Amino acid sequence: MKPLSETYKELGIDFSFPIEIKDAKGNVTYFELASEVEDDSQSQLDASSYHGHSRDYVSLKIFTEQLERENADLRKDKERLDWLEKSDYELYEPNTDLLFAEASREAIDEAMEEAL
Repeated sequence: MKPLSETYKELGIDFSFPIEIKDAKGNVTYFELASEVEDDSQSQLDASSYHGHSRDYVSLKIFTEQLERENADLRKDKERLDWLEKSDYELYEPNTDLLFAEASREAIDEAMEEAL
C-alpha cells in the first residue's frame, strides 16, 4: 500500500506528521509517522488492522517493531564478536569510533562465510 504522505505530495497537499485519520467513533483508522528508515512501509500502519486501537497502541506497536529490528542487529553484532574471539581473523581499525562500521561488518561477514 502506498503511504498517504506520497499521495499528498503528488497532489501538492501540505501536511505534517503524524498523519492520523479517525472514523466517526474516534477510532484511528490510519496512522503514519515520518520515516527515518529506508522502507517507508515500516513506519506506516493501517490502524484498522489493530481493531481501532488507540494512537498510543499504534505508536507502541511501531516502537516495538523498531526495537525488534535493532535487537536483531545487536544479535548479529554479538555473533560477529563471538566469531572474532574464536577465529584468527585480525580486525584492524585504528579509529575505535569506527569499530564495527558497515565496511568492517561486511568484511567480517565475508570472512565468516569463507570459514564455513
